Amino acid sequence: MRIIVDSDVFVKDDFRNEEELESLVSKFYETIFPGDVIYIPQKFIQTSGGYGTVPEAIVIDFSSKCWYIVEVELARHSFWDHIVSQVSKQIVAVENRNTRQIIRNTAVSLLKEKKDLKKRLIEKGVPELEFYKIVENILETDPRIVIPIDEEPRDFKDWAATLGYEVMPLLVEKYVNREKGKVAYMIRGTPTFAPPQGENEEEKEDMIEKQISEEEFLKRCDTPGKILFQRLKQLAAEKKHEWKARTQAFSYYVITGKRRFCPLTLWPNGLVILKNFIEPREEVPKEALDRFREEIIKISDLENKYDKLKQPAISTREGDLTETEIDQFIKAFRNLLDSIKVRE
Repeated sequence: MRIIVDSDVFVKDDFRNEEELESLVSKFYETIFPGDVIYIPQKFIQTSGGYGTVPEAIVIDFSSKCWYIVEVELARHSFWDHIVSQVSKQIVAVENRNTRQIIRNTAVSLLKEKKDLKKRLIEKGVPELEFYKIVENILETDPRIVIPIDEEPRDFKDWAATLGYEVMPLLVEKYVNREKGKVAYMIRGTPTFAPPQGENEEEKEDMIEKQISEEEFLKRCDTPGKILFQRLKQLAAEKKHEWKARTQAFSYYVITGKRRFCPLTLWPNGLVILKNFIEPREEVPKEALDRFREEIIKISDLENKYDKLKQPAISTREGDLTETEIDQFIKAFRNLLDSIKVRE
């Protein structure tokens, strides 16, 4: 495979070693994890039995109110003997309460040093005295496992489905132009997740005091997010559904008679598909859901994660989502809406 940047041709190449990929992830973590995040590199953590392990990073995401274990791997390593073993140890280690306390204290210390992040959180209405409690609440949720890797191993999907955690590969490809000594990287998929949401999310929405304005929300979006915002807003008006502001996002509510449910939430950096709210609905035919899936997995950012996650997301950062893909998603979503049966 080749890519062309300006007039330079780059040819796909292998990473020299795992350290090269680790260095790339560490250098560009703010691109991989957009939003308000604390990146804790290579933190030694232990299981309750005293076994130690070192993931590439722990990431605390204040925007999505979730956290990630990041484990960098190369596909040429043994999947079962090395990759599965490493991730399993890390999952067991973060179940240790002492480990989570260490992560919490480290995150709070780093947050105090990151003046720009502190300022952004305070501007969003988060008091500095609440930082400790917010980190603690995030760490009370289950972590998401993100595995930057150069190729998805054959058994990856089946193995990930057996875990009680959301797991996704972040495919990273290396390309070189040997004539000019240049290197380029392509990242396929982004670890964008929805914040934890419960079954009574609709009722909670009514309790929100401060909702983000449309103007403020669009300021935080790149071009794909702005386009998607307008398209979903127009679709909601056309279908007589709700396009509702939240504290940092906008949610699409489908109205079916006297009931409603939320299939989508648009954040400044991504669109989250709430599969766990859609799939159990009696008014949504299974064949329509299957057609919806078939259409949207053609979008590059969903191809490797739609079937793995309960709440898969499409990155709306500049360069991650094309206008053609936006049209493709809106068409598929419109067809899904058309299939929904109205309940009294």
